[in-house]
Amino acid sequence: MARQFKNPHAETADQISILHVLPDKERRLRPLENLVNGLDRDMFSQVVCYLRGHDKVRTELEKLGHDVITLDISRKKLRKFQPWAVLQLAKIIKERGIDIVHCQRHKPTVYGTLAAYIVGEQPKVIGHVRGLHRTRNFRRRFLNRLLSKRISRMIAVSAAVRDDIIKNNSKSFAAKVVTIYNGIDVQLFIHSNLTREAIRSRIGIPGKKFVYGTVGRLVETKGQSVLLQAFAQISEECPQSWLVLAGEGRLESKLRGLAAELGIQESVIFLGHRHDISEVLKAYDVFVLSSVAEGLPGALLEAMATGLPVIASRVGGVPEILNNSELGTMVSPRSVDELASAMKGLYRKPEEKRYEIGKALRERVLEGFSQEKMVSAITAEYLTVMNMNLEP
Repeated sequence: MARQFKNPHAETADQISILHVLPDKERRLRPLENLVNGLDRDMFSQVVCYLRGHDKVRTELEKLGHDVITLDISRKKLRKFQPWAVLQLAKIIKERGIDIVHCQRHKPTVYGTLAAYIVGEQPKVIGHVRGLHRTRNFRRRFLNRLLSKRISRMIAVSAAVRDDIIKNNSKSFAAKVVTIYNGIDVQLFIHSNLTREAIRSRIGIPGKKFVYGTVGRLVETKGQSVLLQAFAQISEECPQSWLVLAGEGRLESKLRGLAAELGIQESVIFLGHRHDISEVLKAYDVFVLSSVAEGLPGALLEAMATGLPVIASRVGGVPEILNNSELGTMVSPRSVDELASAMKGLYRKPEEKRYEIGKALRERVLEGFSQEKMVSAITAEYLTVMNMNLEP
């Protein structure tokens, strides 16, 4: 018989205790932050545990007063299995009376599931998969098969990710996989204390330029080299255009060299890591996502919430976001010519038309990818795995 959760706002209501397990304290996971901040505090108590990171690094969640623990495993040690980390997690589960272990990405799922197994039947385990091709070798498939019986639910951030999980795992696992889209705080990307001119001045964009921009780590999967080549192809026909890349990564030096080789370095800005992306986006005229692989790109959703017309590679969950031809423009991944043509097309559109496209994209985010919608869907999964009913 299902346990009844009659009044989540009453002082006497039982709380469900959640342990969120994440890989790295130094890499923000904004959808997880939105979940932790959005869950009903009367209904849930939450602990966030990072496998890697140092106590001196303060996360946004800590700044907001959430309970955060760091196991402080070094990057080098985390490459290999650390049995003591499983024991540490099991200790946390016991001491905190954890009901649900919610694991983000593969390694935390391995550690969290094993820790829950040690503790016993009480803690339920939920895995969260945010990218494609995560079951990429025999070792991972074997591990997944071993762990799958102890996992109550696997959340995929898009239907494409869900299909990928089911394809690469046992058929019996399929019933446990659900799709819940990432959600963002839309209001954060609508309002600003700064004018557009002030934001552009802050990041070094001179005069009245037409700005193409992107946000993402400077790594192969984000395809920034394709974006630079496409921008070089249109720069003469679109002489007032500039390109801004927000993000850091191991390819920065190589990408700067490519910009110089293409002769566009004077109109390309590398912003590096930014804490003010919601402001930076407001300096753009068009957002471009040139990725070659994605699960469900949060940067694309944030650009849409800002009201920007977008161009994105047709990969992963992108077609699920841009599910209408009247919305953004999709191009083939790695196609310089297609991307350049799409960029040129938006440059030539009247400003009023770009505004209408951006408005429709914002409505699309509000409709399907808001923080509230994501939190509601995950809350329902928490209650399901706990065999509870939420009564009005």
